Amino acid sequence: MACGYAQYIREATPDFAIHQGSQIGRLCEIQDPNVDVIYVCPLQLSEELQQYYHKLLGLQAAVRSGDPKDIDDLQDRFKILTPEAINSFPSRPMALATFLKYSPKTLQRIRHLVRGKEAYIVGGLLHQDDLEVADALDLPILGPDPEVAVLYSSKSGSKRVFAAAGVPMPPGQHDIYSRQQ
Repeated sequence: MACGYAQYIREATPDFAIHQGSQIGRLCEIQDPNVDVIYVCPLQLSEELQQYYHKLLGLQAAVRSGDPKDIDDLQDRFKILTPEAINSFPSRPMALATFLKYSPKTLQRIRHLVRGKEAYIVGGLLHQDDLEVADALDLPILGPDPEVAVLYSSKSGSKRVFAAAGVPMPPGQHDIYSRQQ
């Protein structure tokens, strides 16, 4: 999943759907033969673009061997799914998990794809809807609760964690909320 930012941040972020697509690099995790990836995409990808990803990700074996005939067919190792609710709310900058929550066909497809396999959800900045999707799919999430993530996903939050762990930091201030401070 992607970005569970507050509504005012989602509305102020130009091309928010593209920003949510930043998890697409996780497709490269299929380099591990024990890993399959289901990428939930915030945009409808053309068939041509999906074929491009299939070919690109299949090149690894050919690059290693130096033989262009060694291209792997990895179509069964990763899937790119777009929640159908994206078409119902095209101009609403909602968290990807929210779109997925209201996409029963996509949820059913994910259930089918993970049936009988060890699986978990890897998100970005988690949102309450990520937890609801995880419950609906009966899958664990790799990441903290949304309330915890918000506390530590800022520079000030990171500095508090580093200070508590005794990690040396360069001089500077944190927890600044006004010009006067």
